[in-house]
Parts: sequence; structure tokens; C-alpha cells
Amino acid sequence: MRGKRKEYIQCNESEQKSYIWEYLSSSDTRRGFERRNRLSPGCLYRWMERFQIEDTKVKKPIIDQSLVDLDAASTIAVLREENARLNDENRQLQRKLEKETILRTAADLLIELTEQNYHIPVRKNSDAK
Repeated sequence: MRGKRKEYIQCNESEQKSYIWEYLSSSDTRRGFERRNRLSPGCLYRWMERFQIEDTKVKKPIIDQSLVDLDAASTIAVLREENARLNDENRQLQRKLEKETILRTAADLLIELTEQNYHIPVRKNSDAK
């Protein structure tokens, strides 16, 4: 007995481009992004080919290692380390931003509940003179 087929979403051209830019700005793999957004496997690859958008997240060798001298190799190693450090810092800042956004939303909700339940004006009146 075969399992139930997965239902994938259908996208127009602008939605496809939107998904591509979202994928490129995320930290997900292409397959993980497709699964999370219920896209059929390989659709991002096909869309990127169609719109001639290069997948910057694919690990491609930049330089033929046989042509690289030691100074260039050490420079590349330093740049890769710095890139990894900056990626880690970016992830930490994104987590911090998410936490601050949640705290701000919670504070706004508490203010609204206080104003509604206790009839205490917490926010400043912008019309005050």
C-alpha cells in the first residue's frame, strides 16, 4: 500500500523569485528550505536556472589548489576563518533580535491588558498640550 502523496504549493513567477531570495538570505540548505516551505524537491534549483540566479550557498572550489602559493593559501585560510566568525556573530545577533522582538511584543501586550482591564492609561497621550 502506497502512502499519501505530499501536496506541494504552486507559485507564480513573483512568488518563485521571493522564495529564491528568502532561501539565499536564510541559513537553511536548499533541501531543508524546500521541505520547510512545502516546495517540491529540486524546484529552487530549477527556478534559479530559469531566472539565471547563481546559488551562492553552494560550496564550489574557488581556486585550483595546485596553482596556489603558500601566502595565498594562508590568506584564504584567514579569510575563511573570518567568514566563519562573522557567520557565527550574525546568527547570535539574529537570535538576540528575535528575543528582543518577543520581549517587545510581550511588553505591548501587557500594556494593552493593563489599559483594558484596569483602565489605567499607560501610554502617553499624543494629543496632550
